[in-house]
Amino acid sequence: MKKKVLFVVTSLDVGGIEKYLLRFLEFSADKIHAYVLCKSGKVGLLENEFKKFASEIHTFKISYLNFITWIRFSKLLKANKFDTICDFTNDFAGVPIWFAFRAGIPVRISCYRSSGYRFKQTNIRRLYNKWVKKLVYKYSTKILFNSKAALDFFYPNENDGRFQIIYNGIETDQFLENFSRVETLSLLGVPENAFVIGHVGRYNEAKNYETIINTAKKLCDSHSNIYFLLVGKGIRENLTDIISKLGLEEKIIMPGVRKDVPYILKSINAFYFPSVVEGNPNSLLEAMAFSLPFVASDIPAIKEAVPKTFHRFLVDPFDHEKASNLLESFYLERNKDFDSLKDWVKDKFDSNSRLNEFYQVL
Repeated sequence: MKKKVLFVVTSLDVGGIEKYLLRFLEFSADKIHAYVLCKSGKVGLLENEFKKFASEIHTFKISYLNFITWIRFSKLLKANKFDTICDFTNDFAGVPIWFAFRAGIPVRISCYRSSGYRFKQTNIRRLYNKWVKKLVYKYSTKILFNSKAALDFFYPNENDGRFQIIYNGIETDQFLENFSRVETLSLLGVPENAFVIGHVGRYNEAKNYETIINTAKKLCDSHSNIYFLLVGKGIRENLTDIISKLGLEEKIIMPGVRKDVPYILKSINAFYFPSVVEGNPNSLLEAMAFSLPFVASDIPAIKEAVPKTFHRFLVDPFDHEKASNLLESFYLERNKDFDSLKDWVKDKFDSNSRLNEFYQVL
């Protein structure tokens, strides 16, 4: 008999958590009955994709000060008698996990998908975080992390048998049907002979877009043939004015959210990823799976995901001078060292192996 599993996420927008869960639901479609709860009250651009694999999608805003929403959540748990609940919202899984405990759900999984906090810390938020984190620790039957860096950040010096690191799974053998670099770049408004430096990630403080723009300014001013392609939600809305003031509107392309990221990665020449906070960096791993030359942050989560022989391409997230020099070196001379990255990703982050590892804990 298939298990009934409730997955709790913020929304179904295009992001690392959502893409990971979607891949898992496809992988496990014949093994579980999947239910999804979007606790922001909103679905997102991937809703139709999720409908292919989820038995039900629930969307109601769970407010931590609105007890009516918790009554609704409690009724959802009791009506469906889930075998497992899996909440992907870090410390904020605390209250849902506690309700799942009260509802008698035997398997209660909390997932940490970053290696730091991505919201502004205040005294009230710290107190609240401390409380919900205690609920996670007390009532979860399993606590998962997608990197050692995440485990070390949230539970330093803790040793608990419920802790487990499960890395993201990356598809390294993607067949791009009818792929044409010229056509892809043309649709994006990039000349076919351009040297294109790409970045993929929704707009937020952790992605460090200020440094990306500083790096782009230096390189685009120095080389007329260098373009930047920034893909993700909220980038155009937040950066258009800044880029226009810098006179780079023709050189920095912002196509918004794209579902054809593999096509874009196959079309660019180098990848730039100066994140300040990451869990297991999906976008960088996907770029590595295409053997793309890259420059990324030297933060623990990224060091963990990159072979040590490539750590020389990791720099301080805010050092746009050093990042510019490394990216310029890729422009001036083809570096074949990166060709081996595909095999590294396939060995350590094989999609089926990692997804099966996740399935085993449900």
